[in-house]
Amino acid sequence: MPRIWLSLIRGASEPRFTPADAERLGQLMRLTRSFIRLAGARDAAAQTAMLQRSTLDLVRMPLMLVDTERRVLLSNQSASAALRSNGHLVVAHGRLQAREQAIDREVAAAVRRVAAAPLDIRFVRLGPGRPARGAPSLIVSALSGEGRPADEVTVMLRVLGAQPMPEDGETVLRQLLGLTPAESSVALGLAEGLSHDEIARRRGVQVTTVRTVLRRLQEKLGIPKSGPLARFILSLTAVGGLRL
Repeated sequence: MPRIWLSLIRGASEPRFTPADAERLGQLMRLTRSFIRLAGARDAAAQTAMLQRSTLDLVRMPLMLVDTERRVLLSNQSASAALRSNGHLVVAHGRLQAREQAIDREVAAAVRRVAAAPLDIRFVRLGPGRPARGAPSLIVSALSGEGRPADEVTVMLRVLGAQPMPEDGETVLRQLLGLTPAESSVALGLAEGLSHDEIARRRGVQVTTVRTVLRRLQEKLGIPKSGPLARFILSLTAVGGLRL
């Protein structure tokens, strides 16, 4: 805090300071110190917000931070551009909303679900098509909040466009999760919304082989159900859209 020197001098013909005068001067000094502290805190908060925004602006994928009421706390330039482009999402009165009511209800439910279970990852399809294959989508995850009340959780929303899944998705899964080529191929097919038959045709194997690999994959990752497993794989491969 900067030092402020204040000197008050009365002429020889003026009466001395009374105790009441001294008390008023003391109140003035305390008030001045309070204003300086508030100004310093405001500047520090502004600098932190600028740093956070600058960091998010380096991310090419549209990304927003919201609270449990979907009030937008922070968004990067890509998200702002996506919102201005008259797409599937808008911000009205500071709250993120989907243009279609049915999808808006799904977004609200996903945010509430993640706030209640911060380790969960939810996926909301914003348009027609399969996940990561021509369907704009929203990935909902908790930025922070484990051990906090649900209404204090910060939720991160990542917008996937209609671009296909990164070609190096299998490499990403093998490096991050230690999957075999067969497991990573089945995992990607599951994340894309393919059926077991479609995955089998793509890989040129029997459906029973796909099911065997899927069971092994579920055991290895500790995610026994296909829905949560697909969302988990999709969230990992979507990191390809976060390249700086």
